[in-house]
Amino acid sequence: MSAATKPAPDAAKLEAILAPVQPPATVAVAGATGWLGGHVVAELLSRGYSVLVLARASADVSSLAGPHVSVARCDVTNDESLATALDGSGAAAVISCVGMRDLAVPDAEIFRVLRNGTAHLYKAALACGARRFIIVAGGIHRNPDGTINTEMVHNAAREAGLSLADARTLQAAKHATPSVPAIVAVDPSVFFKDAETMFNMIAASRTPNEPGEASLTLVSGSWDVRINPISGRDLAARLADCLVNPIPASGRITAGGFETYTFAEFVDLAGKAVGVRVNHRSLPRPLA
Repeated sequence: MSAATKPAPDAAKLEAILAPVQPPATVAVAGATGWLGGHVVAELLSRGYSVLVLARASADVSSLAGPHVSVARCDVTNDESLATALDGSGAAAVISCVGMRDLAVPDAEIFRVLRNGTAHLYKAALACGARRFIIVAGGIHRNPDGTINTEMVHNAAREAGLSLADARTLQAAKHATPSVPAIVAVDPSVFFKDAETMFNMIAASRTPNEPGEASLTLVSGSWDVRINPISGRDLAARLADCLVNPIPASGRITAGGFETYTFAEFVDLAGKAVGVRVNHRSLPRPLA
């Protein structure tokens, strides 16, 4: 169905769909036990929301315990377990901070978690009547023509999941579903956890023979990409803002810090902090 033929909801329904999610509403957070998810839970609680933590059976949620926190054990790659977790929860919104702890995994696994997980989360949000579905996406990495760089497999997987969610939105509108979650994809620039990874990579690349030298290899063309590093706490605040701010027409917002660097400049600053000179190396894109 094209955008031109998408059924237009009546005024009352549109107002309900776009209504802000104000405290003390319940917000479900997937990926809450991760580095960014922990910041999101803390930010939501500080604003007066209740939080439903969506966590795997093996996840340690002890650090998230609190009077306004509840936990539902589920698996984002299993839509039935998600449906059970959110059914009757009263969650007015779902925030997805789902990511991959281990980057050295096959593409099929990345797609299973990030594409399927995104689609399943949205399906569960739709079923439970949530008004907003907010996801950390990867659209900050763009090609010269402005399109999202899906050669980066994590971006490709998340964008595929968002496409499936969009398809469900159209289908729900076609069948006059009472409530359809508004989708907001938040495209963060490099946040500080990524920066920490760079510091560690630079420190690990030093050799005993040349302790003042280090090296970092990026995909060809990446050294000139401009970034705005943002802390996890500030990114969590931007995600929480999406609960009450107007829905952008594009369905996307960009989140970044105030300072702008190229990757080359940022890496040089990181090397200076570590006490080494970093050699910039490039890997041809086809090999990457």
